[in-house]
Amino acid sequence: SCKSHARFQNGPAKVIHMGMSHISGEEMLAGLKRHFAPGTYDLLKKNCNSFVDCALFYLLRRRLDGKYRILEQMLECIDDYVAFVRILSMGEYMPNPKAN
Repeated sequence: SCKSHARFQNGPAKVIHMGMSHISGEEMLAGLKRHFAPGTYDLLKKNCNSFVDCALFYLLRRRLDGKYRILEQMLECIDDYVAFVRILSMGEYMPNPKAN
């Protein structure tokens, strides 16, 4: 079974077929790894949805549906001005400067 879905007891909640690409996984990794280097993760700015959006575009020239990113985009915008997420997380969330 897929390790990335191990936390789901009955598999992922939903699998959406987005298309097929002639680009290999190795080629995609080579093209994206400099943008997702170790230590650059950020809860709002560079997370798994960010990676999926970039991978989809790299492979298929398609974007991740905005409904999967709207909440984090709104929170990022608000947090930039009033530290909303940092306040809600009682200081646990701090923006990662390496994510830019």
